[in-house]
Amino acid sequence: MLQIPNARVDLRGLFSNTETHDMPIVDDHGVVRSITGQVFLSLKPPHAKRPPGRPRKKRIKFQFQDKQTVHCSRCHMSSHNRKTCKNPLS
Repeated sequence: MLQIPNARVDLRGLFSNTETHDMPIVDDHGVVRSITGQVFLSLKPPHAKRPPGRPRKKRIKFQFQDKQTVHCSRCHMSSHNRKTCKNPLS
């Protein structure tokens, strides 16, 4: 990072040749006007109603992804868990 102590930079010359576009201006009352004075209808976000029910799952699983195998925490075998373990307690 370049630091110049007590330096004053004149940026007016850098921005004098930039293009200006007809961007709408919103005044204090919420009225949208163009630079030429044309009044537009007020800009508001679209009304989006949430659909009823639980939101859908957006995650798309990778088609080549291997499924995780379940391991038992009691006997350390695969393909079942502790609740369904049929091996005797040791």
